[in-house]
Amino acid sequence: MGGAMKRQMLLFMWFVLLPAFGTTPIMVLGPDGGGFDEVLKVIPEELGHDFEVSHRLVNERTGYDQFENYIKSSGPRVVVLMDNVSINYFRRFQTLNPDIKIPAVACMALFMDQAVVGLNQVIGIRYEVPAVTSLVSLRDLIQQPVDRVGVIYREMSQEFFERQKDLCAREQIELIGVAIPNVNDDMSRAVRKAFDKLKKSNLDALWVVNDSGLLSREALTYAWIPRIKRMKKPVVVGVRPLVEGVGHFAVLPDHQGIGLQITNAIFEIVDNNFELTENHVVNPVAVRTVLNLNQEGLFTVANEKLGQVDVVIQR
Repeated sequence: MGGAMKRQMLLFMWFVLLPAFGTTPIMVLGPDGGGFDEVLKVIPEELGHDFEVSHRLVNERTGYDQFENYIKSSGPRVVVLMDNVSINYFRRFQTLNPDIKIPAVACMALFMDQAVVGLNQVIGIRYEVPAVTSLVSLRDLIQQPVDRVGVIYREMSQEFFERQKDLCAREQIELIGVAIPNVNDDMSRAVRKAFDKLKKSNLDALWVVNDSGLLSREALTYAWIPRIKRMKKPVVVGVRPLVEGVGHFAVLPDHQGIGLQITNAIFEIVDNNFELTENHVVNPVAVRTVLNLNQEGLFTVANEKLGQVDVVIQR
């Protein structure tokens, strides 16, 4: 049997015979714990008995060879990529294995629009709630104005910032940004300098981008926390730990909602005979609001509006 014939037989086994023996195999590749487990729990419940969902742990300690072996040894019809590590590995997988066509659903990653560039047949679900959603929600909630909002971001996120700025402008909110270098020997110092620039802008609030490169423990301790205390303005963040620490308000993706979006994306892929003609990236459809009232008179919330908030943190 020639090499071409063997390859055709392998692909036939991969895409036709394996699912015919039973349920359709779906593989989730990514971390566990916290929000990941909350999302993962929803997927098999919503897909039902016609699908077999397996989870393989992939994180910074997982080598690419192990990642590739997970896929090749199981032959999933669809993969769910649950963070930036898995997405980057899958891009490499597609490059090294052009004959294996597996559509993917990507989620729980930072800057999804950038993350999926170079991938084929992928549906991306953004984890970041658009700034305009969070800021309009804050404006509707508090009595102080939310017209001029500062943001610090890395240069790599310039396109992301411009998109958020345009969306905010449609709601008469001016997003004022300060860009800092992507890689910096002293990120804390760079963040402090950015705060010094924003101090001249007469801000009503601060929006913190969910970027681990900006929010290292050292930068939080020596730049973000002390500067936020001095600024004395409402701070909007994008993850629960930050709203309990340095922030005051957050609109967060609902993890159960993300799980539902993933299953809908899988059904879409199945309906299209496991092929996608083009990539697309969508916003989270379900969100939860969190308000931290442990602040010293930074803003005022009418009691009747507290019912609009899903979670209120208060001593």
